[in-house]
Amino acid sequence: MKPTAVIKIGGSSIAEAAKRLPLLSKKLRIVALHGAGIQIDRALARKGIKTRKIKGLRVTSMETLRVVIEEMEKANRLI
Repeated sequence: MKPTAVIKIGGSSIAEAAKRLPLLSKKLRIVALHGAGIQIDRALARKGIKTRKIKGLRVTSMETLRVVIEEMEKANRLI
């Protein structure tokens, strides 16, 4: 069995990571954890939804949650 590597990927690095993960997966079992904060912020801005944060953490309304889910699903498809 291959060793396991857990890799945290920031939202701004998803596209680059998507190119490199297949190479790593030849020798390692990859568990990828990703963010999509940048993509979420951009999508919210395009839709005119204000981002509310408290101490750096996003406060998620139902309207925001729909956008968050949509953007996370897009990020999942990339990696």
